[in-house]
Amino acid sequence: MLYTLTLHSAVQPLPLRGFDEECRQFISEQYQVSGLNIHSESTPTCIEKQSNGSFTLHVKKKSGGEEAIEGLDTVLMATGRSPNTQNMNLEKVCLLPLCFCTIAWVSR
Repeated sequence: MLYTLTLHSAVQPLPLRGFDEECRQFISEQYQVSGLNIHSESTPTCIEKQSNGSFTLHVKKKSGGEEAIEGLDTVLMATGRSPNTQNMNLEKVCLLPLCFCTIAWVSR
C-alpha cells in the first residue's frame, strides 16, 4: 500500500532557536519546499480522537486565534533537538526523526 504523508510542525517564529537568524530563515524555507507545513507561533492545546479513528489537533496561535487541524492519522511529539527515538524502529515505517521540531503530526 502506498501512502502520501503530509507533515506539519508547530514551532516558534522560526525553527532552531539560538542559531544564526539567516540560517534559520533558510532552513524554514527549505522545510516548506520539501513539504513540511509550518504553523509558527502555535501551541498545541488539545488532541481529539474522532469516531473514524483520525485525530484533530487544536492549536492556539500567538495572535490569540485558534486552529483545528483535522484528519490526522498519527501525532508524534518531540521536544528539544535530540529526540530519543533510537528504539522506535521509525526507519521500518519510512520515518526519520525530526530533530528540529516541537511537535509533528502526520496525515495520509
